[in-house]
Amino acid sequence: MEFGAVGTLHWHENYEICQIIEGGMRFLVDGVNYDLSKGDIVCIDAAVPHLSCGTKEGTVFRLFKVLPSNFLQISASVKPLKVHITYDEQKEIEGFLPTLNAVFDALTKSKDVPVDQTRPLEQALSAAVYFLLMEHFATGGDSHESKNKERKIFFKTLDYVNAHFTEPINVSVLSKELFYPRGKLSAIFTKYSGARLGDYINGLRLQRANELLSVGESITNAAFLSGFQNIRSFNNIYKDVMGVSPSEYLKRNA
Repeated sequence: MEFGAVGTLHWHENYEICQIIEGGMRFLVDGVNYDLSKGDIVCIDAAVPHLSCGTKEGTVFRLFKVLPSNFLQISASVKPLKVHITYDEQKEIEGFLPTLNAVFDALTKSKDVPVDQTRPLEQALSAAVYFLLMEHFATGGDSHESKNKERKIFFKTLDYVNAHFTEPINVSVLSKELFYPRGKLSAIFTKYSGARLGDYINGLRLQRANELLSVGESITNAAFLSGFQNIRSFNNIYKDVMGVSPSEYLKRNA
């Protein structure tokens, strides 16, 4: 992760555990920003939208993933973890850090194991990290239900926008389609994605426009086919985001 580089918003079926070795990182996890320093850990649940960026030059981190199905082979009771676990919190627990570092070191060394043997070993060690953290940093999950409702709205909005961004959509259209108040819908999208809804839609449209331009489509056709309603707004938004006009982009990539 380069300093200042922002990752793309994503989610997956794995649990993720990230430990900062040097420097610092910022994570947006489930709509909340977390700033991590050296020694801090972030725990990301399965199917939770998140993104990250480096906040200090020379940042080094290690990231481990584990499948939820792997837990069922070990324990029927799995509790959610605190998202941000500081280094100071870890130091307060006697014997915690040596144990954690021993497992982390084993995980790092496991990368030298042949490919056909790596997955089961890494899954077992990652699960061991999870249960060690769960022993000391499990949360009650009191807000889980409300979080789940918000997350469903976010995913519905995202799915609809990704499928219809070339059409004349905005927050009012989405509000009617999803039967959800426009103000809350917009706020939830920004909370979970880190981007304003309009900016996200324009980003998709610009990406599509560049794809069309690169295969020889005219600027006018690229604008309308990617969802912009008029050339003026396309040119203005394109230059604001890309830093050059569409015609300059074509010249540079001719």
